[in-house]
Amino acid sequence: MPEKKKLFFENIKEDQLELIINRLKTFIESENSRFFYFSGVIGVGKTSFIRMMLRTLGVTETIKSPSFSMVETYEVDDKSFFHIDLFRMQDPNSWKTDEISAAFDDSKNYVFIEWPEKGNDLPAPDIKINIRHNKKFHDPNVRDIAIEINTISTLRNNIK
Repeated sequence: MPEKKKLFFENIKEDQLELIINRLKTFIESENSRFFYFSGVIGVGKTSFIRMMLRTLGVTETIKSPSFSMVETYEVDDKSFFHIDLFRMQDPNSWKTDEISAAFDDSKNYVFIEWPEKGNDLPAPDIKINIRHNKKFHDPNVRDIAIEINTISTLRNNIK
């Protein structure tokens, strides 16, 4: 059975995301953790979370949402960061285009995918993040964040 570590954060506001990202920094900066999948309803904060993660990893240029372009790529030193949004994808296999599928091939690439459930047969994520509105508070700016770290997947990437 794959070993998974689960973290759950309640009542989080956007300005607190940095605290969570710093707790994940070991995994984020690890060469072993390269595939990050984000789920949650429209407007819940997936792009904001990814934007902060990319800043933590050294991206200094303007970080754009890939909602319409589907893919935005950033370079830092010898690493590439792919921010992919599959929401508008009609065919669940169309992520297998050269640009998107190639992102998974190089061990120096980090891949951040919004709406992974829209794609068929994606590589297993190293870290899955689910963001949802907190139902306990009636504040639209409060979120709950569930993070699942797949240590078997992380080990797999270390072997390559």
